[in-house]
Amino acid sequence: MNSPPSTIRIVMAKAVAARWLEGLVHSEYRFNIFGFAGQVKAKKFASSLRAIRDRQQQREASEDGMVHIPVIMDLGVRERGDVVEVWSSNVDALRKLAKWAETVGLNTDFIW
Repeated sequence: MNSPPSTIRIVMAKAVAARWLEGLVHSEYRFNIFGFAGQVKAKKFASSLRAIRDRQQQREASEDGMVHIPVIMDLGVRERGDVVEVWSSNVDALRKLAKWAETVGLNTDFIW
């Protein structure tokens, strides 16, 4: 029969797991952008954000007037109807994105 693990082993395993999780965890900030004139516009905006993130279509984005959007390498983008949800660990870049969106007439629920 196997004996139950000792208390020392359990404490050590918890410490190792805590160190492992601390290495993987990071803060993430989210907000929504809304005020698009329909789902098609929201989908196009989300697609442009992804293209800028991936640095693929810089010229095309600049033609759409999106040249002042900061490149956020870990930007997550999801469109839900006529709302675009974005998230990142870079709160300063998200702040700039929210400010840009508001200057072009869109609304956000950005609170930081």
